[in-house]
Amino acid sequence: MSAIALIPAYNPDERMIGLVEELNREQFDIIIVNDGSDPSYKSMFDRCARLAHITGYDVNMGKGHALKFGMSFIRDYRPEAEYFITADADGQHSVKDICHMRNALEGGADFVVSVRDLKRRSTPFWSRVGNGFSRFMFTIANAHYLPDNQSGLRGFSVKHIDWMLRVKGEKYDYELNIILFAEKQGLKISRIPIETIYFDNNAGTHFRVFKDTLLIYARYFETNIFVVISVIIEFIAVIVTT
Repeated sequence: MSAIALIPAYNPDERMIGLVEELNREQFDIIIVNDGSDPSYKSMFDRCARLAHITGYDVNMGKGHALKFGMSFIRDYRPEAEYFITADADGQHSVKDICHMRNALEGGADFVVSVRDLKRRSTPFWSRVGNGFSRFMFTIANAHYLPDNQSGLRGFSVKHIDWMLRVKGEKYDYELNIILFAEKQGLKISRIPIETIYFDNNAGTHFRVFKDTLLIYARYFETNIFVVISVIIEFIAVIVTT
């Protein structure tokens, strides 16, 4: 059975085409969700259509919405699927690492996140700072440290799709909410290290390091304010009593 690679894409460039070609050589079943890209990018999707299934919609809704749209497609049109892997369209996830993710799922893991070495010199300064800020905020929000909570390369058993579709978030906040919800359920989250890849100092990303990170956690704090307060109180109590 082919592994499914789910790729949300918004205004992609040539790197998506290269990614699809490599994934096809590795015998992945590729599903691309066009997240309301500008019509001028139609040729990019057309060039991938012979190797991947293209689905999507006309108005940009956000990465979280695109992932949910793709998961609904898998549930409805790939009933034989056992697991799927999410990867970004901008080439920041190597096919080698996507294959490692597949190996982890085939080995029995059913909820896998990837962890980048964000302390490397090759990591753009603002990306390093933004990811550090995100890790700090995640620790406050969840009383738990996760080395990398923003990497889009993840692998899941299809048995998780139903509850994942119910998780709130339509933008980048959705990926964080998935991890938080999984931890609250006590799910075992496996981790695999991956290569840290940035192109042109991360100039092509649609993720705005500080603005989107702040929006992500603002939404979380708004809906989980009492949890956050209790964590802060516990943290202060530990400091006072030690």
